[in-house]
Amino acid sequence: MRKLSSIGFVGAFLVGCASAPPPAPAPSVSKFSAPGYWRAVDQMVLVTDASGTIYNRGNFPTAKSTSQAIVAGMPDANVQAPFEGGAYNAAFVGFGGGDRLIQPLGKFDRNALAGKVAQLQPLGDINGMGGTTPMSDVLDEVNVMLKTYQDDNVCTNGAQGRSAVVVVSDGLPEPEAAEKALLSARTLVGSHEVGSLCIHSVQVGSDPKGVEFMKNLAATSPCGTYTQASQIADGKGIGAFETAVFMAKIPDNDADGVTDDRDDCLSTPKSAKVDAKGCWSIPNVEFDTAKWNLRKEATGNLATVSSVLKSNPSARLQIDGNADRRGGVEYNQRLSEKRTRSVMVYLTENGGTNTQVNGESWSKLRPLVKGNTKADLQINRNVQLRELMEKDQFGPVQRQCELWKRSMTISAK
Repeated sequence: MRKLSSIGFVGAFLVGCASAPPPAPAPSVSKFSAPGYWRAVDQMVLVTDASGTIYNRGNFPTAKSTSQAIVAGMPDANVQAPFEGGAYNAAFVGFGGGDRLIQPLGKFDRNALAGKVAQLQPLGDINGMGGTTPMSDVLDEVNVMLKTYQDDNVCTNGAQGRSAVVVVSDGLPEPEAAEKALLSARTLVGSHEVGSLCIHSVQVGSDPKGVEFMKNLAATSPCGTYTQASQIADGKGIGAFETAVFMAKIPDNDADGVTDDRDDCLSTPKSAKVDAKGCWSIPNVEFDTAKWNLRKEATGNLATVSSVLKSNPSARLQIDGNADRRGGVEYNQRLSEKRTRSVMVYLTENGGTNTQVNGESWSKLRPLVKGNTKADLQINRNVQLRELMEKDQFGPVQRQCELWKRSMTISAK
C-alpha cells in the first residue's frame, strides 16, 4: 500500500497482527426509493476506519461490509432533486496510520465507488504495532477536499451546497486524540455555511466509550445522526439510513397543499385557494349583455379575493376586462373598461389596495372561446383575475435555483 505522508486521521490507535480476516458479506440492498422526498445533499464523503485498532478488535470486517452496503444503497445519480438533472458528488476515504485508500470527490459513480471500497484492507503499520490513525487529520483532509472541489452546478455561485460526511468506525481513539478529532469536526462544520454540512457517524461494535465518542462526533453538526452498524444490517435499515443522510421531505413552503416540486407558484398568498399546479385559482367574473354591474355570485367570489389581498399586502393581481364579439371594437373597449373598473373598485373598497391591483381592458380582442352560442357569448363577457407572481419573473433555470436554495434550509429527516 502506498503511504501518503501528507495524510493522517483520529488519535493514536494500537495496531497488530498481519493478515486481515475476510469481510462479512454486504447485506442485500434494494433499489433506493423514498416517495415524498428529494435529494438535499450535493456532496457525500464516506470515511471508513481501517486502522490497527479496529482490526485488532475484530471489527474491521463489519466496518468494510457496512461501507459496502452504504455504497450499494446510495440513491441513483438521477434521484429526484430540486435541480433537475443535477447529479451529486461522492468520495471515499479509507484510513489507517499514514495510509489512505481514496476515491476522489467527483460525480457519483456507484461502480467506481464500490470498487474502491472492495479494495479496502487494514491500513497502517500493522505488523510493526506502530500504526496510528489520527482521525483529526482525516477530517481536516475531508474539509480541504470539500472546499477545493469545483462543481458545475450553475446555482452554487462558488458555494459547495449541502454536504454529508459519513464516518464508519468503532470510535475508540486515545482520549487526547478523541478531543483533537472532535475539534477538527467542529472546524469542518464551522468552515461551511450554517446547516450545510452534516456528520453522520456509524458505530461498529458496542464499546460504551466508542458509542460516546461517535455520538459526540455526530453532535458536532446540528443535522448529524448516530447509527449503530447493526441497525443497517439489512435492506430496510439501509434504506432508512440513506434517506436520513441524503434526502429531505419535499417541502410545501407556501403551505398551499401542493409540494414545491409540483408547484408552479412557490409563494402563493396565505389562505388563497389553489389549483393542481399550486397557483391561486380565481373564478372569472361574468357579466350580462351590455352590463358592468357585479352579479351576486361575483361579489361572493370577490369578497374572498379581497380577504386574501387584505391578509397578504405583497400580493398583486392582474385584472383583465373583456367583451363578447357583438358590437364594434370601440364600444366594447369602453364596456370592458367599465367591467374592469367595477371589479377593481370592489376589491379596493373591501380589503385590497390600489397598489395590489393592475387593470387592463381588451374590448373583444381576447375571447376565451370562439363559438357563437349563447353560452359562448356569456363566457366571453368577463373579467379575468390572476396573480402577478414569481412564475412570471423567473425562467426554468432560475426556478430550479430557487428550489435548490430552499433545499439548503432543510434538515434531512
